[in-house]
Amino acid sequence: MRNTLPKFLLFLLITLSLTTCNTNNDNIEEVNNEERILLKKEIERFNNGTIFRSTEFTYIDNKLTELLTFNTEDSLISIGNIEYLEDQPIQVNEYDGNNNLLYYSTLSYNSNNQLDNYIKYDETNLTAIKHVFAYNNNTVIESMYTGNYTTQEEYIGDKTYEMDANGNITSITTSNYSITYTYDDKNGRFKNVASLNTLNLIDVLNGPLSGGAENNCLSFQFNQSNITDHIDLTYTYNANDYPTTKTEESAEFGTANSTEYLYY
Repeated sequence: MRNTLPKFLLFLLITLSLTTCNTNNDNIEEVNNEERILLKKEIERFNNGTIFRSTEFTYIDNKLTELLTFNTEDSLISIGNIEYLEDQPIQVNEYDGNNNLLYYSTLSYNSNNQLDNYIKYDETNLTAIKHVFAYNNNTVIESMYTGNYTTQEEYIGDKTYEMDANGNITSITTSNYSITYTYDDKNGRFKNVASLNTLNLIDVLNGPLSGGAENNCLSFQFNQSNITDHIDLTYTYNANDYPTTKTEESAEFGTANSTEYLYY
């Protein structure tokens, strides 16, 4: 996310204890089934019901390996795939709909298995941005540097993330803008995805309208100078408390986009 977010872009962007009694098998099956709930597809619509984008998700076990995004004509417009070393993502590749490589990111970790840094390489202009992370309890500071494919030393700026106990991002602050989020107490659509917090920090999952991990974003507020955007998000849920639909609404624009969620 850049340090300046135009208002119209924000609108457009606006995804047990087990006992040893005779019922153990039922409890185990219920837990295992819930752990297997993974988002299969999300379908985004304008307020008139027209589909403008859909994304399909592929996994190995609970590791997300591929995202395919389609436009309103159901034409493939982007491909993302994620490579792993054991259980940690180590590279993310981004292609256009014709399978031309646009960007790739390499990830490194610290001794606590937290994301230490990632470098995003731009194949179009052969530049790169390095993102370096520092951790302090529920605060994460991301420092960004730009350069070429060999070195990235020109300082761009910092982002500060505040997170709640469930790993949901509750605020993002830079020198130019701030974003705050609130959440429900239901299951987030990506709750069971491996390395969820890492994929959030590198902007693979969620987006400007949601920094959710365990839960789902209920409100989003963007503040920059004299500009304030506030969007409320409402959901319907299935029997397992995972969202099946999301609707965006703001005082300025009224009811805007909606999203449908389908699961494996």
